[in-house]
Amino acid sequence: MYDHIGQCEPLLPSAHWRDRLLERAHHLQRLALAAKGRAHASAMLSIAPLPRAMSLHDTNRIEGQHTLPIEIEQSLRQDFAVNAETRRRQRRACTRKCCCKA
Repeated sequence: MYDHIGQCEPLLPSAHWRDRLLERAHHLQRLALAAKGRAHASAMLSIAPLPRAMSLHDTNRIEGQHTLPIEIEQSLRQDFAVNAETRRRQRRACTRKCCCKA
């Protein structure tokens, strides 16, 4: 539980570190753009769902839903749990981003 306003503020690096991080981020972005289109299609298909599942997990945690990452991945494949409560959480987690059929 948060009991001090400082716990809710974003942690920002000092200007010295921020500039270094921005340089590294820019370098990473250039590398990613240079690599664009070089990966095999099957590799791209296998990693494409990962950001979606991570985003759903993070969003649901923020909103108080404690669906496990594996449960979200299963719901993205329409593989819902037998347990009614788990299945309810999977459907709720999934439908927030309109990625699954409810």
